[in-house]
Amino acid sequence: MNTNLVKSLLLLCIVVCAASSAISAPPYPFHGLLERSHTVFVGSIHQVTKDGGKLHLSFQVDEILRGKKESIPDRIAITKGDEQSLDRDWWADTQYVVISQGDAHFGEALPHIEFHQRIEGQAGWRGWIAFRVVAGEKDKEPTLKHTRQRVNHKLQGLTISQARELVKQGIHKDEKRKIRN
Repeated sequence: MNTNLVKSLLLLCIVVCAASSAISAPPYPFHGLLERSHTVFVGSIHQVTKDGGKLHLSFQVDEILRGKKESIPDRIAITKGDEQSLDRDWWADTQYVVISQGDAHFGEALPHIEFHQRIEGQAGWRGWIAFRVVAGEKDKEPTLKHTRQRVNHKLQGLTISQARELVKQGIHKDEKRKIRN
């Protein structure tokens, strides 16, 4: 068999495999998202309503970690794709750490939410992200679902107290600009 033909076929296979296994960029780390969070709170879903074919929810706020309770919308629209999850009542009696995403450049957070970060172009996205709080492993502290941090060279879930500490340490990027100027 012609070696050039074999090389070409091999190269074609590599290109096709690489293109089919391409994944989107990894999500921002939790602390990176906090740079665009004016408001962060711990709460649970109080009510789910349907209005004009769109699902909305309201939160029972248990603890404000950053910002003011008044900045939390009374009703937040659920982004496309998350509606089906709410049909199964898995959200009942579940706590979330909810963060706003907005800034002076792109604008304040809009009243729509997604459950954990999974969007592309995070730098300009405006809205709210809810991270579900799940039971920790073997009597350990509860963790935020879909968050990871590296501890002793292993990826582990971010605990609720670690999230609180990151919120306390962090500063919104608009505030950083004010400090520099």
